[in-house]
Amino acid sequence: MKFERSQEDTLLDFMEVNEYLWNPGHGEWMKWDMKENGWNNIGEILQCDRSEVRTWWNSNKDKFEREHKKSKSGSATKLLSACMQWLMTHLSFYSKVVTHHQKSVVLLKSACAEREGCEPSPVPEDEPDELTTMSKVVTQIEEHLKAAQKQQLDLLKPRSEQDAYGLYVSTWLAGLGGQAFDNARTVINNLIARPVIQSHK
Repeated sequence: MKFERSQEDTLLDFMEVNEYLWNPGHGEWMKWDMKENGWNNIGEILQCDRSEVRTWWNSNKDKFEREHKKSKSGSATKLLSACMQWLMTHLSFYSKVVTHHQKSVVLLKSACAEREGCEPSPVPEDEPDELTTMSKVVTQIEEHLKAAQKQQLDLLKPRSEQDAYGLYVSTWLAGLGGQAFDNARTVINNLIARPVIQSHK
């Protein structure tokens, strides 16, 4: 669906005010129900399906992000069309997300490089402490993964002959299906119940 210019103006005004729909740094960005309602609201305002709104938004914010990166890196070589000039002007509020995203990528890459013993990428001077923070985050993630792997191995490791046989039986049962599983379960339940019944005689 192609929106009229007036609809595009309305859409961008709505997005600028409702920052939680597109800014991960916003306090309400993780409130999915609220975001769903937001997309539904702008769809009703524009009298179209919300999927059409999201398609337009995703397409044009990506265009803005690409052009914004070009302008920052000095790689822009041609004059912008009137349509792109309009987009860059009216979507300028989105630039803070693009800038934050670029810095975060640099910081994360630098932290990972430092962990691997490589030369880290240059970090913006106005955020010198974030590299240390990122490095700590990477370390914490590694520690959590190692702990989770160890816990999983401990759970799978048999502690006795009975545990080993129990693991063998459960693995075998997992490969059965349908009537074969029902029959095996009946036999095993009877074997388990027999000593209990005899002890009560």
